[in-house]
Amino acid sequence: MRMENFTLYAVLLLLPAYWLTRRNVRLNNMLLLLGGYGLYSWGHLNWGLLLFLLSALDYFITKQAFPRTKLRKAALIFSLLVNIGVWLLFKYGASMDDGWLANFGMPLGISFYLLRKLAYLLDSYRGRLSQPLRFTDYALYVSFYPQIFSGPIERPEQFLSQIRQPRDLSWQRIARAFPLLLLGLFKKMAIADNLEIIVNRIFRLDLPSRLLFAAGSLGYAFELYADFSGYTDLSRGAACLLGFETSPNFDHPYLALTPQDFWNRWHMTFSHWLRDYVFFPLRRWMLQAAGRRRGWADWAAPILTMLLSGLWHGTGWTFLLWGFYYGLLLAITQVSGWGKVRAGAWPLKIISWGVTFTLVVAGWGIFRAPDLPWLVNTCLHAPWGASGNNRITLLAVMPMILVYTLPLLLLALAEHSGRARRIIEPVVYALLASVLVIFAASGLQDFVYTAF
Repeated sequence: MRMENFTLYAVLLLLPAYWLTRRNVRLNNMLLLLGGYGLYSWGHLNWGLLLFLLSALDYFITKQAFPRTKLRKAALIFSLLVNIGVWLLFKYGASMDDGWLANFGMPLGISFYLLRKLAYLLDSYRGRLSQPLRFTDYALYVSFYPQIFSGPIERPEQFLSQIRQPRDLSWQRIARAFPLLLLGLFKKMAIADNLEIIVNRIFRLDLPSRLLFAAGSLGYAFELYADFSGYTDLSRGAACLLGFETSPNFDHPYLALTPQDFWNRWHMTFSHWLRDYVFFPLRRWMLQAAGRRRGWADWAAPILTMLLSGLWHGTGWTFLLWGFYYGLLLAITQVSGWGKVRAGAWPLKIISWGVTFTLVVAGWGIFRAPDLPWLVNTCLHAPWGASGNNRITLLAVMPMILVYTLPLLLLALAEHSGRARRIIEPVVYALLASVLVIFAASGLQDFVYTAF
């Protein structure tokens, strides 16, 4: 099994020793820190060394340089340049280098722990962190291994406050963790891994029909949701067993009524990070610089923010196009007043949901495309595929996609079943456990977002 899939097993392995030391917070945290570094360095000692050096640099700067007025700004800029520079080096340099950098490999989770580190630096600089930290506490915040590979991206103060407190073990905590673990495994193994097979075959075609490309985009939308939200469920369940309450990352994103509503529901900790550390400061600076001509900030700020999101996700032109696409949608939502549809009548809401869902699926098609020439060629030159072999392929693919996405709908209905939830949910989770037994033989494949 690949290293990034060891997280759940590492938690379960450390659990007995961890809970035996729970009354000694410092020893408890040290055990968790060593376990996290041991997991992250498994087979890649250099990754753990890089994580330690970057964490030590940040901690030294926040403790020694930030309290000195004359050094604060220069120290912040230096630390930001080092962290972002290292990330750019591995994100973009490793793919073009055939020497030591390629042999070092792309450190898994670097894009995620980078954002945690930047949040800590910026919050420390602004004086938002209320208590001084030990290095071990900060290192644990950065390297907390249920989250290091794919998030969620916890805010410093929210997570650090839990590090300082003793954790409790109770049946109530186990009862909260078990459904999350079961749900995460089901989403990943029964839905995402099977949709991935269908989606990969479509996007590996040289020139799929436009309707087949649309079907592949629809399948990828649910594959990505099941995969990433499944990882989040596993992460939250594992963290719960360790005594931590962590942030949810998804809130039924495909029920969103506008593109802005979608990003308030999808990868929420990342969306909030972009909003608070990029969009708001960028828009504030643009408004100050624009003087009376402020309208351009409503367009430029969301577009630049989402271009940064595309850059964070990947190195290809398709990611930048995807970022521009969503930035433009967010700008249109703000300027046109589309967001006010949430207070409108039900027919208007249904239409808005349909338009938003179509735009979101189209965006995932851009995101998943192998490269920009393939995407342009498929969109402009491929046949529609409503007849002949293309229609037969489409009729074979669509039912399979719908079958694998149906459980997500049933899970959502069970969650919102009101008073009947107490009866329905145990039945649903019993069915999930039964289905998992069937899919367990296929093993657990890589999570999609570990590649970003």
